[in-house]
Amino acid sequence: MVNIAGGVGTKKITLRKSSVSIRGVNMDVSGEYDWSKDVPNVVFNLTGDDVVLYKMFPTIYSGNWIHPKRDLNAFKDIPLFGKELSHINLKANAKIKQFVVYRELALDNMNINLKSELGHGRLDIDMIFADGDFKVASDFDADAEGRIYMHAAIKAENMYIGKLLEDVRNPDVISELPMNINAYGVANGHDLSEIMQTMTGPFVMKSAGKGYMRSELVSYIYGKDTLTSLGEGVQDLFTSDDKKNEKIKISCAAVNVKMRNGLVETQNGVAIETAAINARLAGSVDLGKEKMKLALTTVPVRGLKLSVSGNLVNSIEITGNLSEPDVKVSGLSVAGKVASATGIGLLLAPLTGGLSVVAGAGIGLVAGDLLENWLADDEPCKTALKSGAPARRDDPEWLNKPVAELMDTVFNNAATVEE
Repeated sequence: MVNIAGGVGTKKITLRKSSVSIRGVNMDVSGEYDWSKDVPNVVFNLTGDDVVLYKMFPTIYSGNWIHPKRDLNAFKDIPLFGKELSHINLKANAKIKQFVVYRELALDNMNINLKSELGHGRLDIDMIFADGDFKVASDFDADAEGRIYMHAAIKAENMYIGKLLEDVRNPDVISELPMNINAYGVANGHDLSEIMQTMTGPFVMKSAGKGYMRSELVSYIYGKDTLTSLGEGVQDLFTSDDKKNEKIKISCAAVNVKMRNGLVETQNGVAIETAAINARLAGSVDLGKEKMKLALTTVPVRGLKLSVSGNLVNSIEITGNLSEPDVKVSGLSVAGKVASATGIGLLLAPLTGGLSVVAGAGIGLVAGDLLENWLADDEPCKTALKSGAPARRDDPEWLNKPVAELMDTVFNNAATVEE
């Protein structure tokens, strides 16, 4: 239902105290479109209390969706309306108390401000997401052909991974684990796909407190008999809220990578540390081509005494399309294999009581030498934050500046847009 109140003049349309209602979800709208001057002026305001997508569009969430006869895509053919922005002046604001995206996943106290004068503009987004403060800011210029040049920054504080997973009804994977995000990027393009193809900048995410890896996640990686096959040494590391909620403490998590024209490549930039196992991520994500080739590999904590009869080093491989990746688990069996005293065997000896893997052997997408480095690393989070995103010879000078300094150029509006 649409309720329109306002007025129509010879060169101006005004909306006052108007509203839109879709299946019981109500939003108030106001604004104007004034074309009395050389440059049309557009003002648009939207407010709402509880905007719930699955109530507004129930067929999307009905489970009857049919896969199209093509690859799914995340960014392709999404317009940015740069040409239209370059010919008007625009002020837009949206304030929504709770915007429910999926199941219980909501953006709270969302405030979006967009201002553009003949394509030179500013976007600010503030919200509460997963119980954390989440901010996005961008300065941009749109030329007459519709290409947008922009730089943007993202800052999140105390965003709880456990809360996010709970809201999408996956509470038995990770709990708590507050994260901070600092990111900056420069890009240009006619549509969102081209923006992703040119996106360049640093992305840093690190934990701000403790979290817990639930036994269901460990069992998924190692198999349902993990707690038995890894022996009493690992079982003792689990604590319980109750008999059904075994968990391992996550002491830290870190991501430190650089995007270069939409491509992210990492070997040591992603790490999770727990009392029993450490997780490392290696591989690449191509935002322009919407492809990924990643391996999330678990390795044992050095110095932990284990009685091993199963797989000690395992990897989850995530490959293919960003929108529908292929996921598989592959393992490297420890029991019964022999290694040289100078290879992985030496590193695993304190862990396995003499059992080891073949020296130099890789696992899935992870090369043997990289695996050896991971096994030798006592502080993978520190390694990720310190050297996870090394500089390259052809990097622009600004890409090697501290991410906080780059973010300030956007949040404090202290720099022009870089092309």
